[in-house]
Amino acid sequence: MMSAMPAAEAQTYRLDRVTAGNVQEQFPSATPDSAPPSSVPQSSQYVVRTAPKFQSPPSKISPEMLQIGKALVGSFASTVAPGAIKQTAPIPYNGFAQSSPLSVATAMFSVPTAAQLKRISSRDVVIIIDKSRSMSEADCPSGNMPPMLNRFLMGGPMNGAGGITRWEWCRRQTMHVASQLSRMPGSNLKLVLFDDRVTEFDNVSIESVSDIFTRYKPSGGTNATKALKTAVQEYFERQRDFGRTRPLSVVVITDGAPSSPRSLKDLLIETSMKLNSPTEMQISFLQIGSDDQGNQLLPELDLGLVPEGAKFDIVSSRSFGSVSRTGLMTALLDTAR
Repeated sequence: MMSAMPAAEAQTYRLDRVTAGNVQEQFPSATPDSAPPSSVPQSSQYVVRTAPKFQSPPSKISPEMLQIGKALVGSFASTVAPGAIKQTAPIPYNGFAQSSPLSVATAMFSVPTAAQLKRISSRDVVIIIDKSRSMSEADCPSGNMPPMLNRFLMGGPMNGAGGITRWEWCRRQTMHVASQLSRMPGSNLKLVLFDDRVTEFDNVSIESVSDIFTRYKPSGGTNATKALKTAVQEYFERQRDFGRTRPLSVVVITDGAPSSPRSLKDLLIETSMKLNSPTEMQISFLQIGSDDQGNQLLPELDLGLVPEGAKFDIVSSRSFGSVSRTGLMTALLDTAR
């Protein structure tokens, strides 16, 4: 059990880049009631907020619920290896066969090795994200604690399946990918959102991701074919106009079957026929949520297109269970193998 910190040490500061009001969202009750430490750089791009003081649980929480919470905290703490929280070295993305909550969180926000980052940064990267209405459902793990503990501490029904919405999960994962790609000069990240329509964002940075996810909210249907067709056509246009072009890695995150599964299959087969090698383009479909139709279709896209006439196997897929354990960065790295 950690001893209480002296009052002088209990005050902590947090430095946040001001984007789309994130500081106020993270610390709604925080106020700059004292001067920041002298080591904190002062810039108009940043704002210093004092972290809100801890408050005891409201009295409406029953003793029984408090006991459940203590048991969950104890269970979580018992799985964390001594000293693991202090670990700062990059974690190899293929070392995820671990079961502790801390290991799962590390895997979901994996740090690529230099060699992995070099491979993926030599390709054009497109992340296509489902913006349909069902993406507002909250059944995704937060990535830093078990779902049961996440629900108890962060709110939500105890019998739910997770702690954050599918849309919020995509925001966090996309920000992580953008931050990792920014380590390598020359990397190029394109973000495509789709419902019944398609919205594209070129040269996405970590600063712009949060603003995009704040301005756009889940609504509409699931026209994945149109979104993927946009990315594929742009690749072939670059190839036509400039000759040799960089290989393309596409990750499609969706929570259900598209509005026209047959048209999506036809697009993938036609795309493969235009390629000279499967290394030119790799497309990975990630299932988020547990939609039955999506669970059935994505393996078909992964395994069934070559028997239907595709020239190359350019498609892979990951189930919700795999995605929620390993995160977006892992799937992206797999497209550059």
